[in-house]
Amino acid sequence: MKMMSYLSAMPMLLLVTNKLEVETQLCQPSRTVIGMSPPRQTKAILTLNNFEGGDGGGPSACDGQYHPNSIPVVALSSSWFKNNQKCYRKIKIWGNRGHAEATVVDECDSRRGCDNELAYQPPCANNIVDGSSAVWRALGVPKNQRGYVHGDYLGRCLKHPSRQVPEGRP
Repeated sequence: MKMMSYLSAMPMLLLVTNKLEVETQLCQPSRTVIGMSPPRQTKAILTLNNFEGGDGGGPSACDGQYHPNSIPVVALSSSWFKNNQKCYRKIKIWGNRGHAEATVVDECDSRRGCDNELAYQPPCANNIVDGSSAVWRALGVPKNQRGYVHGDYLGRCLKHPSRQVPEGRP
């Protein structure tokens, strides 16, 4: 009887193993990608991001720190992040329920991915704005609907010429 149970479980184990093998083949090791800048008025895709750590994401690129999800902070795709030039700049994000103002603290890497340093995640699309839960709250999106939404990203930084550390940071 035990042998029969083991034999019936074998096809399921092979199926699961095969599925995992196919999924791992979808993510290729890092290669530099050039020319990923989206057009100026590209519609952004807002995604939910945990800036407090623990999800496999590392500290923020701007200061090497984690940030509370209770403050409105974002990570921008590489072409919008511009090699740290947008660090601590304020941006506005427009959605269908209103707008939010957030501080740029990190990069969502659009050029590299699928490696240990990036937690084996594929590269970000070139139009991603990863927002903390405070950004989603400011946009009026209920908790059960947070995660992925199209919106407008105001490419021009607001009039904050000096780099300012986000509220809640030392």
